[in-house]
Amino acid sequence: MNAKKLLLIACCLLGSISGRAETTKVNLWNDPAGKTIGTSWTDAGYVIITADKAAAIVEGDVLSVSVSEINAECANAQILLQRAWGNFSPSQQLSLVGKDAPYEARFTITESMVEELANNGSPRALQVKGLGYTMTSIDLIHEEGTKSGETVKIPANLWEGSQLCSDSWSGYLKLTPSQIGNVSAGDFLEITVSSISATSTYPQLVVQNGNWTDFDDISPVALKNVQLPYVAKVNITESMAAEINRNGIVVKGCGFTFVKVDIVREVELYEETKTPQFLSEIDRSCVKAYLPGEEISYGFTLRGLHVSDIENLPVSISVSTDQGESVMDFNDTVTLKARAENTDYSVTIPEAALSPGFYKVSATAGKVAIGSFTIGYDPENIDNPVDCNDDFNDYWTDALDELAAVDPCFTMEEITAVSTAARKIYKVSMYTTPDEEGGEPELIRGYYAEPVAAGVYPVLIQFQGTDGGTGDVKPMDADSNPGWCEFILSTRGQKLNRVEDPASWEKYGGDFYSFGLMDFHSHYYRGAYLDCVRAVDFIYSCCKADKRNIFATGMSQGGSFCYAAAALDNRITGIAPAITGHSDFRANVNIVSWPGNKFDAYLKANPQISREELFDFLSYFDVKNFAPMIKCPVITAFSLQDTTDPPRGNIAPFNLVSTPLADKEYIVNPFLGHSTHASWADDYMRFFKSHINSATGAIPVTDGSEDVDISISDGSININGAENKEVSLYNISGNMIFNSRNFNGNAIAVVCSGIYLVKIGSEVYKIKI
Repeated sequence: MNAKKLLLIACCLLGSISGRAETTKVNLWNDPAGKTIGTSWTDAGYVIITADKAAAIVEGDVLSVSVSEINAECANAQILLQRAWGNFSPSQQLSLVGKDAPYEARFTITESMVEELANNGSPRALQVKGLGYTMTSIDLIHEEGTKSGETVKIPANLWEGSQLCSDSWSGYLKLTPSQIGNVSAGDFLEITVSSISATSTYPQLVVQNGNWTDFDDISPVALKNVQLPYVAKVNITESMAAEINRNGIVVKGCGFTFVKVDIVREVELYEETKTPQFLSEIDRSCVKAYLPGEEISYGFTLRGLHVSDIENLPVSISVSTDQGESVMDFNDTVTLKARAENTDYSVTIPEAALSPGFYKVSATAGKVAIGSFTIGYDPENIDNPVDCNDDFNDYWTDALDELAAVDPCFTMEEITAVSTAARKIYKVSMYTTPDEEGGEPELIRGYYAEPVAAGVYPVLIQFQGTDGGTGDVKPMDADSNPGWCEFILSTRGQKLNRVEDPASWEKYGGDFYSFGLMDFHSHYYRGAYLDCVRAVDFIYSCCKADKRNIFATGMSQGGSFCYAAAALDNRITGIAPAITGHSDFRANVNIVSWPGNKFDAYLKANPQISREELFDFLSYFDVKNFAPMIKCPVITAFSLQDTTDPPRGNIAPFNLVSTPLADKEYIVNPFLGHSTHASWADDYMRFFKSHINSATGAIPVTDGSEDVDISISDGSININGAENKEVSLYNISGNMIFNSRNFNGNAIAVVCSGIYLVKIGSEVYKIKI
């Protein structure tokens, strides 16, 4: 099979002696700080062992629980072992009364326990709970089999794609323990680097623990002046192996793009085992978004780690919706070939069994999970209508009126240290709506790049993803996009605002979803969406910005800002949202944990609020409900394996925009998680350039008959007699640079001298500044 994913299903071996029985110990859970179990059943606590980790348990295995402390005041201290949320029959509990810590508690797995684990129908295979103790580790111990002394060296592909690690350290790949399989000391990772950034001072590759901490045993891999393609090799030590088996790895760094991660290990073959041992390999060509009429298939390859064939190995492939509803199961047996020879298996999924949507396809061999991936079918025809109330448009019209009444007071401060002969870079500040009704306007900031040469230039607005609370915020490179004006906006409390004004970050506590929840004026995303419109207001104040060509892009939170801004402000010419968040809340909480866990916590703390009331509130901020208001060109990208903003939420607003089909485009990344492909910027810039408007126009001037008085002073236009009317200001090319549906009489600041047209109601006046 072509282009496959290899997943190692193996165990850490203790006392590897050829021709003798192997004792295998697999860590299922570990916390050196300890998990303390309380003294009453209502708040005792527990540890969950998921089904994928417990899949290899067989009769005769031993579950070992390492106890570091026993509460002497607990009269009934005990360890209780449960399957999912229920007791085994008979009950599995062990008293700790009279025992001294440290203590190893052992449970021998019986045949009936194995059957109950196999039939519990829950991803929670085991619970370890009880009363009055602290545990630090849970391990599975069994006699694996007899080694033959014969070895094979096998490379295993863990991931293949294209991941950019930018000069600013954005971009990474996280691989979980289930994606990697168990590793051992002496194995090594190979990361294939395809390109190096010419602008990075010190390009380097870093492999971290999956919990985002550094390994003690390795240093960053320097990439300066390496010959491409370059394969970075990382040897796995004993301590690293334990951490990788527990937490997985993160591949990150700066100034390069990598395309493949492999693991290479030498494996000793078995003469005989209790359970079949093998490597598994998912056919990567099967993981995609299928179009109607395409054959839908899913398959894998097994490589047996035995000196002889094993007959009648059970294999299965299950298909469920992205929300967990079972669709179909395939069950079969295969002969597992010896000495790592390929054993192929695949099935065809009937197209008639699938409705347009996204599906989780999982495969097992024996009792081992060997790969679970999301695929798509006919995503453009998914039935996912808007779910907003009838007053949705009125709510946002009122919000825009409030924004228009706030004087932005735009300020620009050149950052001479980063300006070049091509473009000048400015730090920008402006005022936007307050969080509290009747409060003081919020100050927000951004970076603006403007070409030095005379003329007008198309504009790229970049909306930022959610701020995690760390790291510097840097301006754009002055020389990287010289033919464009660019504006990077930081919404209230985030990014540049956090750096310049830490109190603004502390106000929201980094929890933007929860801030002002159920308050229609104070909710964070009401203000943040309006901040994005204010960014367009700023662009309209810039002399060199081509007002007919304002494009916007953003990822994750920034993707949602693209949709909201284009819906609320038709001055935007085109958008490129990617891995979009804040969409299809009702469905996504059943697919991924965040931000549903925030909503659950809120409902628990506020029992007077019903779940339906909460989601009714959230519908006002769900970007799929903004989508029908959008008519401009749209290009988007999303990832099938994204467990932060899943594909269902990404395709929903894209399908609902009112944009003509010829002006819509989407890109699916089959294997990426919450990240975009390395060429995403090239893709959306190509799309934007294809939609550049070159036409110019002017507003016809009529004889004004309105009873108004217009005067000029200090670079501002003063209009008397137009209060509560719609007032717009255009430059001589017909580009709108100011609009208020309910004019409040404030002076209109104008940055550039020239001819302007003032439209009041249906009347137009020509003025010169």
